[in-house]
Amino acid sequence: MKIALDVSLVPGQRVGVGQYAYQLARALPRVDRVNSYVLYPVFYFIVNPAYHEAELPVAANMRVAHRHLSPRLVRYLWRRERSERFKECLLGGADVVHSTTFCAPRFRARRRRLVVTVVK
Repeated sequence: MKIALDVSLVPGQRVGVGQYAYQLARALPRVDRVNSYVLYPVFYFIVNPAYHEAELPVAANMRVAHRHLSPRLVRYLWRRERSERFKECLLGGADVVHSTTFCAPRFRARRRRLVVTVVK
């Protein structure tokens, strides 16, 4: 299974949900070597200007998406005005998407699942 994880709040000062997402991304490949993970340091319209410099975990079954794109292009691609279908395409073929922000996609494909973590 391919699992997408929103780590858009990890760059910069890592506190709260950003810390949670970072620790989750560090722990998952250690306890689960069967599934593959894709980390999204940019998620919908949340773009930290230093996202491409974010310190993210490295593992055999984990990769970082869109890291090679310029911040300006990424902001353009993920703006709210883009269609939900386009945003779903940018998430790739993930079976499960875990959002750690207030942004959550609406999927057209019924086979996809969404997990949202809300921290109070």
